[in-house]
Amino acid sequence: GFGSDNTDCADGLAAINPAAAEICNVIDDNCNNIVDEGFDQDNDGFTVCNGDCDDNDPLNFDANTEVCDGQDNNCNGGIDEGFDQDGDGFTVCENDCDDFNDQVYPTATEICGNGIDDNCDGINEIAVDPVVTISSDDTDNSICQGAIITFTASTTTGGTAPTYQWMINSAAITGATSSTFATNSLTNGQIVTVEMTPNNVCQSASLVTSNAIAVTVTDNVIPTLSIAADANGVCSGTTINFSSTAVNPGPSAGYQWNVNGVAVSGATGASYSSNTLANNDLVTLTMTPNNVCQTLNSVTSSGITMNIIPNVTPSVSIIESANDICPNTSVTFVANPTNAGTNPTYQWRIGGVDVVGETAQSFTTSTLINNNQVTVQMTANNFCQTSSSVISNVITMTVNPNVVPSVVIVATQTSICSGDNITFTATPTNGGTVPTYQGYVGGNLVAGSTASTFSSNVITNGQQVQVMMAANDICPLPTTAL
Repeated sequence: GFGSDNTDCADGLAAINPAAAEICNVIDDNCNNIVDEGFDQDNDGFTVCNGDCDDNDPLNFDANTEVCDGQDNNCNGGIDEGFDQDGDGFTVCENDCDDFNDQVYPTATEICGNGIDDNCDGINEIAVDPVVTISSDDTDNSICQGAIITFTASTTTGGTAPTYQWMINSAAITGATSSTFATNSLTNGQIVTVEMTPNNVCQSASLVTSNAIAVTVTDNVIPTLSIAADANGVCSGTTINFSSTAVNPGPSAGYQWNVNGVAVSGATGASYSSNTLANNDLVTLTMTPNNVCQTLNSVTSSGITMNIIPNVTPSVSIIESANDICPNTSVTFVANPTNAGTNPTYQWRIGGVDVVGETAQSFTTSTLINNNQVTVQMTANNFCQTSSSVISNVITMTVNPNVVPSVVIVATQTSICSGDNITFTATPTNGGTVPTYQGYVGGNLVAGSTASTFSSNVITNGQQVQVMMAANDICPLPTTAL
């Protein structure tokens, strides 16, 4: 459809004409004087249709000059041809650090100690001597039975990832494969080591053994403690001494005595004394042992429950059967005890002087004199008492002296006529406050004549008139007067 005069650049080929689509075939398909336009992606003048082996890199195309850059610059299928001087497949562009030695290239096996960087990693490996040392967290490697001790392996020549195997007495410990090892089951004299497998590229040994640590293991002792009291079931205020018996206390154990769980100030010795304990107080002792190796750091004894009996205060009072008495009157005194115990004893006293033989609870006497002071001393026998001997109250006796009563009578007249009335009057001496009277005429009792006066009109000549007075004074002797 196009003639040569219509810009058909290849009129003998129907596929080539101005309206044809350009394809990558090294032909100007659309007759615009440009070959394969739009197919040269990197604008280096070459397309994949005419030998560009990397149309995304303008430095790689057909007939280009090869340079050392790790690429096929001239698209002949070879990379950096002419730059691998030793034919080992690596060039200086590919980190061949010695392109004149075909044994030296990046993936070569390093040979220890040959003075050559065989694998071009920048290191001229010299064989190292692996060394491993161990230490423990206990300064002198001396521990108590059951204590945890930790061992640590140290190395600067073990490589990047050394492995370990811990040993006790040359026997491998299952699972103990880290750089540390902790155990609480060692016995005295066991020896701990570690075997290290280093992973240096170049090393003189593939397995090394550490220094040995011999561990001293001391058996634990069991501290025990007991206490004893030199008395119990005692009276309040009694001094009680406590002692202790300790097993495995250590060279300088500490002590603290306790009463009812409360520490007693200053009571920090192995013994303790007190006179202030109360009934049912519980006494214990806490010991702080200081053995090098022990199962307990503190031990408290069994308690002693105190039986403290309260003290009672004895007293005694006395009473008398009579006071304000006459001489030779029998008086009985009786002691009334309080808190006297089961079998008290007595001593009666008059004027502070013991009355011989008078040691009963009561005392009878008829020999008292005025102002005698009577007491009793009681000796109580309680198990616990504030005092054993007490003095009673004092009874001061009033003993009145005996008086002799008398009476005289007078008549209104002594010479009368028969039938005359005559009055007689009694005058008493020591008759008391209310004496009584009885009149007599001729020795015969006159009925009704009981007053201090007596009148009669039947008196005959020569008859004797008398009065009998009964005195009521305190101590009349005799009691009547005629």
